[in-house]
Amino acid sequence: APLIVPSGRPGASVSPGVPAARRATAAAGQRTTFVPTRLLMPSGSRAPVVPSTVASDGSLEIPAKPNVVGVWNGGARAGDPFGSMVIAGHVDSAEYGLGVLAELKWLKPGAVIELQAGKNRLRYRVTRTVQVNQQSLATDDEFFAQGTTPHRLVVITCGGPFDRSKHRYRDNYIVIASPIV
Repeated sequence: APLIVPSGRPGASVSPGVPAARRATAAAGQRTTFVPTRLLMPSGSRAPVVPSTVASDGSLEIPAKPNVVGVWNGGARAGDPFGSMVIAGHVDSAEYGLGVLAELKWLKPGAVIELQAGKNRLRYRVTRTVQVNQQSLATDDEFFAQGTTPHRLVVITCGGPFDRSKHRYRDNYIVIASPIV
């Protein structure tokens, strides 16, 4: 099922031509920001990260293969001082099997997730996990917040009961993590 970005979110009209990563060189004492190209989960499993745009119906376009995840191009970058960096992917697929985000269901506060792009690395410590009804993401701005929200990583995948008639999961597993400084 599509992951719906709340209406009116920044980035909803961003074109698919947005660069996959921006190179940054920081001066001494200056923070480096980057768009991740790889996700490293606490178990050691890794996934490529690709840009995810918002479709005309308001859904976040998530990579079809569950071993690849997408980063919402309307959100924060790794290292930004404010805003949510949203990464989403499928938990599994009938064609490709179990995905890298399947372990979200078992993560506990304190677990560490790392984002990478070239030589850039940023580690995040899980602070909260939650399971929500998929439909609530379309109207709840909590997980996509930008503005004055302190920087955080929000990782989303499908979960809960699978509805065979609709060919989708009812819920989403969401992990929220803060940068380790």
